[in-house]
Amino acid sequence: MTAVTALFKRVKETIAERILVKSWLDDETRTQALQKLNSLRGRFHVSPDFYNGTLLAHEMAEVVIDSDDFIATVLRRFRQMRSLQDPSPLRRNAIIRCHYPYSVHAYYESSTNTIGIPLAMMTSWAWSWDGGPAFAVHATLGSVIAHEILHAFDFHRRRLPMEPDRDVDELLRVTPNSWKRLETRIECVARLYARSFWRKVQSYGNDVAVQFDWNMTKNENVADIGALQIAHKTWYTLTNGKDRSLPGLEGLRPSQLFFISAAQVHCVNTTIEAYVFSVESDYHSPHPERINSVMMNSQAFVEAFRCPLGTKMNPPNKCTVW
Repeated sequence: MTAVTALFKRVKETIAERILVKSWLDDETRTQALQKLNSLRGRFHVSPDFYNGTLLAHEMAEVVIDSDDFIATVLRRFRQMRSLQDPSPLRRNAIIRCHYPYSVHAYYESSTNTIGIPLAMMTSWAWSWDGGPAFAVHATLGSVIAHEILHAFDFHRRRLPMEPDRDVDELLRVTPNSWKRLETRIECVARLYARSFWRKVQSYGNDVAVQFDWNMTKNENVADIGALQIAHKTWYTLTNGKDRSLPGLEGLRPSQLFFISAAQVHCVNTTIEAYVFSVESDYHSPHPERINSVMMNSQAFVEAFRCPLGTKMNPPNKCTVW
């Protein structure tokens, strides 16, 4: 928890530095953005009871896992954890946090200006905390933290917690001048995605042209691009680019391993049907476009892999908001 909190703090510091220098922000909008960032809190879903072996054994004795019916197993456990009869500390923690075993997503909660990071996500890269390379946790969990923080600045207004001495909700208001400059940057990302990401897929013997809807994915796309750049800057500030390698990967520099680690977060093997469904219904860009889009907009990625200017992964005009 201490390590996660420290990472959260470092990422917030990097975002604050970005807010101070971004040219699309005028002084009024910049001040409000910094105030909102300063009040933003992290909620990390770890209870001390998870380290209580006796309590865990008692809880797990109730768990029945049917290897042939995943959905039934999840629903059964859901009902157990929602039971109000003799709730254990583990159950109380799960209920209070509204976080259940089958949910492993991070999120931004606008009503409290808080990001939530689940236990499963924090332990996925736990090996990198104790003497491991810093790039691993910064590229993965650091990117996730930065992504969720940036959702506090999505393109629709979000409410801040009510100040105790005021009768109104605090809003992040973007002035007309800042909004005009911001729209130019958003349009840059939209054009790049439209130009770079469409493809034909074979579905039931037919060629289907697929291109996802920028209007539906724009908040996630901008957060993806900004999060990678912020996570990389946070890592580089901490290490100056000097980091440990990994066994068997000594031929790759830490700067390259950072981006390979970041790509692993969204690396999936999916069917054509699942891909098309994702395009139609998901607020995130589909894979592999989600990975390639953030990399091709990162100057640090281009330098790490020495991509020639004008190639797909090094377009002449890169787009970013943060």
